[in-house]
Amino acid sequence: MSAPQTMEERFMAEVAAGLGRRARRPPFEVTMASKIYFVVPAYQAANPAAAGGCASTVTLGPGAANSTSGSATAGTSIPQALDDIRAAYPAKAFVAGHLINADLGGSGVVATNLTALTSAANSAHKNFDNQIKYALNALRQTYQYLFDRGVDITPLTFGIHVSVETSGDYWGDDYPDSCITTQLNCEADLVNVLDLDELVDNAEHRRTAQQLVDQVTAYVDAANQTDTVPNA
Repeated sequence: MSAPQTMEERFMAEVAAGLGRRARRPPFEVTMASKIYFVVPAYQAANPAAAGGCASTVTLGPGAANSTSGSATAGTSIPQALDDIRAAYPAKAFVAGHLINADLGGSGVVATNLTALTSAANSAHKNFDNQIKYALNALRQTYQYLFDRGVDITPLTFGIHVSVETSGDYWGDDYPDSCITTQLNCEADLVNVLDLDELVDNAEHRRTAQQLVDQVTAYVDAANQTDTVPNA
């Protein structure tokens, strides 16, 4: 007995069979599955390598709103210096902090997306991450609204570029201080913003779509209010 087909497999089978006289659009969830990343996460190793990573980037699509592509920190991937940092500064409760958050697709199983953060800094970083999560939910709602009104969303690449870097300055010159960044620098930008005049003919629908785009913009602007996270 063959395995059950996925939604995407069923759709492609119907297309191949030529069912129906009219061309069908892929189901919304199938399209979302192809729009998790417009540019996949990229991680740059720190120097010294024992510090973990120094720069991570990703361009997120609306499918990232419900994605489980990221991963939690694994014991085998934490920056090599972390144990020594914890021993030197036990009161700071250092953790292996994600540069790109796991809920945004960031890996926790590669050290180059992790850096030593105090517990306070790791919590403060969430002020940036949470606004991006809200923005992704609004982005998905925008695509859903357009899809429900017959717009072909397949070619659209309206998304959010996220960049998180360590500052390049460290707590000190000697190990393990040389592996502790003084702060994170965070930035988010909209990419390929929709031309709604081109996409949507109905004026009322266009106004509503613009309100949704404005909501995405507002969340990204709010995220950028936390453009620096002191690691103290």
